[in-house]
Amino acid sequence: MRHRTFTRRPAWIAGLGSLFVMTGTSLAQTTYFVSTQGNDGNDGLSQNSAFATIQAAADIVGPSDTVHVMPGTYAGFMVDSKSGAASARIVFHADPGVVIQGEGAQTCQRHETVCLWESNYLTVEGFEIVGRDCGYGQCDVLSVRADGGQQHATQGAIIRNNYLHGGQSRGLYITFPVECIIENNEISDSGIGIYFANGAPASYGNENSRIAANHIHDNSSLAIHVNADASSPGDGIIRGLTINRNLVAHNAGQAIHFDGVCDSTVVNNVVLDNRRGIILSRVDGAIPPENDVVMNNTVIQASGSQVCLRIGGGAHDIAVFNNVFIHADSMVMDLEGNGGSLTSDYNAVSNLSQVQGATGDDGNTIEVTLTTAGFNDSSHDDLSLTQSSPLVNAGVDQIAGYTAPGDDIAGAARPAEGRYDIGAYEYGSAALVILTNALPGVVVSDNYHYALTAAGGKTPYTWSVTSGDLPAGITLDASTGILSGITRLIGISTFTVQVQDSTDPIATAHKEFIIQVVASYADGGPNPHADAGNHTQDAGTTQPDAATHGSHSNGCGCASSAPTKHFPLWPLLLLPLFFLKRRHS
Repeated sequence: MRHRTFTRRPAWIAGLGSLFVMTGTSLAQTTYFVSTQGNDGNDGLSQNSAFATIQAAADIVGPSDTVHVMPGTYAGFMVDSKSGAASARIVFHADPGVVIQGEGAQTCQRHETVCLWESNYLTVEGFEIVGRDCGYGQCDVLSVRADGGQQHATQGAIIRNNYLHGGQSRGLYITFPVECIIENNEISDSGIGIYFANGAPASYGNENSRIAANHIHDNSSLAIHVNADASSPGDGIIRGLTINRNLVAHNAGQAIHFDGVCDSTVVNNVVLDNRRGIILSRVDGAIPPENDVVMNNTVIQASGSQVCLRIGGGAHDIAVFNNVFIHADSMVMDLEGNGGSLTSDYNAVSNLSQVQGATGDDGNTIEVTLTTAGFNDSSHDDLSLTQSSPLVNAGVDQIAGYTAPGDDIAGAARPAEGRYDIGAYEYGSAALVILTNALPGVVVSDNYHYALTAAGGKTPYTWSVTSGDLPAGITLDASTGILSGITRLIGISTFTVQVQDSTDPIATAHKEFIIQVVASYADGGPNPHADAGNHTQDAGTTQPDAATHGSHSNGCGCASSAPTKHFPLWPLLLLPLFFLKRRHS
């Protein structure tokens, strides 16, 4: 399989996290404005009296306050020991076009661009934050840190809709996380993508955090590293973590690594062309991984890479089902040092004999290749399923006390036809929807190429523009949904795309988009931050439930009954759904 480089956020991720833009925040007590035209001598209480630096606002915020940052480039900032509450969050919100670059006047010890230190119930949303190779320290892009030596934890952080890139060490570093949400971020071109570090002190109970709908790609080390770390002041165990709906691609280390993690779930992720796939193994956690479930993921490994799934270091009481594991070479699964009590079945793998020999199980697992798996277009990374795919209706709803998820990576309901499909996508379960939520911009005279995608209904699809105009020189292919061409006119084009399926009667979906054409990369190309006004008249995606855990033994000290599931809040709030338009790398 050829190596492919992602140049933008995947269609099925863009917009998922933005459903939560207003969730969990009460009416702001005070809104402080920050503008490149402002002055730190102002009061910050209006756009006309805005601060010039984010730091000026960060120094005075309190519970229920919002810092509203207007477009422009700003220095980094630090929030030091300023906490909100679950019902009175502190929110840092960026308009499209905000870039944070360079170390600010205040910083944590690692010379981060942005640092949240000893601060709970903070939201950071909508920023592009640029790291650097500073030649000293570790230079994280964004860190959210607590002083574990004081038996503290990071509680209730929400990091969403951000673009974090270019850090010497880590894109996002978060320590002692408790009930934190990391969603709908793009994290690339750093050392480690997301470093979830240190189990919180035992007094905090289960961490119950979520890493969801992120695009983590082209980092020089691991993509998602969850390291409970027994040498830290916490208890060395992370409990109740859900990793779901992420695209993890082209990273030079493990895609997803659990160390000291129990009662946790890896579900509905696409893991593509990383050095290693999903790894559950003890390195320095207080315990090996246990009572964890890996289900409905699609893992594709290129020739020369390492294993799709490794369970080792004494990991035990693990369930693995409804996954696709395809390796261009022979090594699909490695159980070296597995502590036992592994249940593995109803998967689709590229080397069935190797897997069955390793697990002693997988009697209902099928053998597929990248060619025979029935993906819509694997050459362009579309791993959704065709009607004839052998993965359709080949999964199972429950195994070893774990229940499969109620929806797939794109939010389509599972099961569609009475039985679950294998992998991250479910075929044919949803009404026809356009999955793409934002289009990248382009530099004038550069070649443009972007594929719109849809789900539900019945393929093949037919695409068209029903109102507005594409940029001059760019066309939409009716059969493939690919926008391509060269435009030589600077400006913003707004248009509505229609897709029709092949059912009788024909189903139709529409969505409005914007393409911005800029003069140079310095002006924001090729993917400028532009609010495309992409309203969800036909999307209506939902946040997936974690796997339902049955009752299990609990060497990690987790509760013996099923952990509390994290249900989405946005349906309860009856808020309008907005899909935030922002830059893709």
